[in-house]
Amino acid sequence: MRGNPDKVFLELFIITLLIVWSPFKLLAYVLPFGLIAYYIIRTNSGVTFIRFTVVVLLFIIVSLFWCFQSLIIGEDYILQNNIISFITYGSFIFLIVMMHFKTDNHTSYLYFIKIFLIGESILGLGQIIIFTLLRGINFDGASGDTVQGTINILSFLDPGVNFNNPIFSVNIIILLFFYTPYMLIKSKSYFTFLVGILALFFASVLHVVMTAFISIFIITFVFYINYISKKTLYVSAGIFLLLATLLPLLYYLQPNNFALIEHYYEKITKFQNPKAVITYKVFAEMPTESPRIFTGLGLGQFTSRASLIGTGRYFSDFLNPNPVLPIFENQMSDQFREKVYPLWYDYETNVSTYGGSSMSKPYYSILSLVTELGFILFTCLLLLFLRFILQLRSYFLNTHNPILKRYYAMSIAILTLFIFLISLIENYLEVTQAIFLGVFLGIVFNPLRKDNNENPPNT
Repeated sequence: MRGNPDKVFLELFIITLLIVWSPFKLLAYVLPFGLIAYYIIRTNSGVTFIRFTVVVLLFIIVSLFWCFQSLIIGEDYILQNNIISFITYGSFIFLIVMMHFKTDNHTSYLYFIKIFLIGESILGLGQIIIFTLLRGINFDGASGDTVQGTINILSFLDPGVNFNNPIFSVNIIILLFFYTPYMLIKSKSYFTFLVGILALFFASVLHVVMTAFISIFIITFVFYINYISKKTLYVSAGIFLLLATLLPLLYYLQPNNFALIEHYYEKITKFQNPKAVITYKVFAEMPTESPRIFTGLGLGQFTSRASLIGTGRYFSDFLNPNPVLPIFENQMSDQFREKVYPLWYDYETNVSTYGGSSMSKPYYSILSLVTELGFILFTCLLLLFLRFILQLRSYFLNTHNPILKRYYAMSIAILTLFIFLISLIENYLEVTQAIFLGVFLGIVFNPLRKDNNENPPNT
């Protein structure tokens, strides 16, 4: 029997919430493909199957182009990394395949958003409270790493040096982005919002928090530049007062973390930081060294997570790598070996200097897209990105549209810019556990489809 698409997609959302908040990172990588298969089987959707098949074929064709280009120029091409990249970019495979889905049944989604936002936030706050009680009352330094929610329930025993804390923070922000419009329109459930904000601040992932505020500021300015209403002033004043209260509190509790901002700024501007050095090499050296930089080195060939995984050093001991795939040996492209690996080695073997900080890593998603897709294709994607933001702005400015959906348009614009900005710091676009929830909710709440029901949900 053919399942109802609305009901099945809600089932996909529940599965998504359970997996992105779970400790099983490898399961998160296969999540997008598992959901596509589940949706096709449960709804007998031929359209979805065709779209997925087309995406796979296009990926193969483009990969063959990059491979053929490498052979002509006489440079290597690591096939296994290319295959790995198809998996690591699974969030966007899901987006392309499922973006045709339409629903106005937002009530159920908001219910689960509220439940997980409250549950994960309270658990995260509990983790840092227990940690500080065990180690002594001190919220500074690495105490924020303890805030990991169900990604690691016992984090207060040993937070570890991992990516759980940033993943927690990004997912809390994503839930807040989509919960806030409902809260503002209905003027209730402020407790859920406040506990989420507190958990986010005490998680203390400064680059995530700062990029979120920058995204909110820029999109709010761009969307409201044509008019300022009384309600806008009230909302802006409320946000300002909230920041005016929480930022000094966070600075008081975590002065050492704030001191790192000045430290990283100085290192980056003086090119004493691996991230700054690799960026300089890409834009100042590579255009004159290889024409492939314009048409793309190929996915998984330079600074992407797939290229790091392909070395066997990313998920294992850096100095004692293990094979990633049974049928492949650990490999790296010549460009990676020459430009990325020395900086990566320096970063991984000098913990006392770099401290495991994302701000020092010699790779990040935007740089990966620039080099692996090439200047030309990346520019096209950037134009599509700007066009999407402007479409959302046009929808928001149309006062004939329901106010709740107009706020959703604004939330999606903020989310889109936020993901772009954090991708200037780390390879977030390939961290399925961090961004897939945002991609999923972006599909659900996208108000741009003309055939959507124009009645806001009763939540």
